[in-house]
Amino acid sequence: MPGDLRMGTGCWVLGASMTDAASKPSPLAGEGWVRGGDGEEYNSNAPSPSLSRKGRGTLEHVETSEQNFISAFDEMPDPQARYIEAVVSIPSGAIRVASVYVPNGQDVLSDKFPYKLKFLERLSAHWVERLPYHEIAVLGGDFNVAPAPLDVYDSARLDGSVCYHPAERERLRALMHLGFYDAFRVANPTTQQFSWWDYRGGGYDRGHGLRIDHLLLSPMAVDRLARCIIDETPRQQEKPSDHAPVMCVLDT
Repeated sequence: MPGDLRMGTGCWVLGASMTDAASKPSPLAGEGWVRGGDGEEYNSNAPSPSLSRKGRGTLEHVETSEQNFISAFDEMPDPQARYIEAVVSIPSGAIRVASVYVPNGQDVLSDKFPYKLKFLERLSAHWVERLPYHEIAVLGGDFNVAPAPLDVYDSARLDGSVCYHPAERERLRALMHLGFYDAFRVANPTTQQFSWWDYRGGGYDRGHGLRIDHLLLSPMAVDRLARCIIDETPRQQEKPSDHAPVMCVLDT
């Protein structure tokens, strides 16, 4: 049974010049987080929080940061450094936390789009071996896929475009059907809220957004889900990231 203690986890895509923003207070500050960074690759043994980071340049980067860090390992080798996974100690045992940055795909006619689809297939193949462990597990990050009409500002207009293409949605569903739960949608079943808005054309002010950043929970994790939010406050600041942080709290 979940205890009285709680931990938080989240995902937020930041540019190289925005790493200081991750240290600013948020509604779930202090309860654990995942954030972006400057693209350097290193492991830190700092006592609290401990850190593992993997990146190449500023475009491909994933990072995990948690207290009571046990181990980190890259289980999906990729030249673009898009995935990292860690096991973290918590009062009730341990939690597996993974951070992913799925390729954008650029354009459905480009060679980057098949790479994106293949990456999603590899992600499913990796987790089909992980979920049977029956762990508390969270897979979070920028998936660059909006799952359903509620998750885009205009489903008819965007259907077939990058981030809302049927082939992308099919592969995200395949990953979900392994046994994952969408934390935001479990906590907010009918809410339309986005996590990304294009800088071009004033996307945020016009409400033209997509929900493409997700926290996917294993069955044991979703049983402990207390809340999940998308915090738009940082997106309203001067020179923001085009993504808003997605955060959830789990009873541990």
